[in-house]
Order: sequence, then C-alpha cells, then structure tokens
Amino acid sequence: MNWRRGLRRAWVVASILWAVGVFVLLFPQLFREQDFADVLGPNPMWLLPWPSLTTYYVSFFNPGEPLPPGPSAALVAARIGDMLLLMIVPPAAVLGIGRAVGWVARGFRSA
Repeated sequence: MNWRRGLRRAWVVASILWAVGVFVLLFPQLFREQDFADVLGPNPMWLLPWPSLTTYYVSFFNPGEPLPPGPSAALVAARIGDMLLLMIVPPAAVLGIGRAVGWVARGFRSA
C-alpha cells in the first residue's frame, strides 16, 4: 500500500471540495450590499486591517457621504480576494502540516 500517493490524492480531493464549498457559500455575497452597522456599531475601528470590510465602512466614517446604490468595484474585488485567500490558504496549510509530519516520521525510520 502506498500511503504517500493515497494521502496526496485524498488531499487533492479534499482541497477541491473545500474550494468548491467556499465558492458556493460566498459567491452570493459578492454582489450583495450588507449593512453591518447594526451588529458591529457605527465605528468599528478593529476592522481596519480587513480591506473588504473597511471599503464598505468608508461611508460610516464620512457620515455626510451617501451610500452607493450597490457595492463598489473595489468592494467586490476585495471580497474576491478574501474568497481566494479562504480557498487557498487552508489547503496549503494542511499540505504543509502533512509534509512536516511526514518529514518527522521519516526521521524515525531505521537505516
């Protein structure tokens, strides 16, 4: 039995299922305008590192500026970037952890 090939194939299948699941769950939210002010308050300063959310909250920092009728192109682009990160980073982390565990296990083999 070839464990390396079997685990690699399982990782490929799980990664594809993960990416499809993220796409299916997040795609409807790409072009939807969301109002998080009721949940997070009018001035969520802790969201500044997240470009997709801070792009949306610019109108809350400038109260005189009206809300656009739909999400801006920058907001959609930031949401797509967030979705791609969520699709790629977890499977890559699992691959890295698996390779590290394999490297450690190979160190215990007798010569």
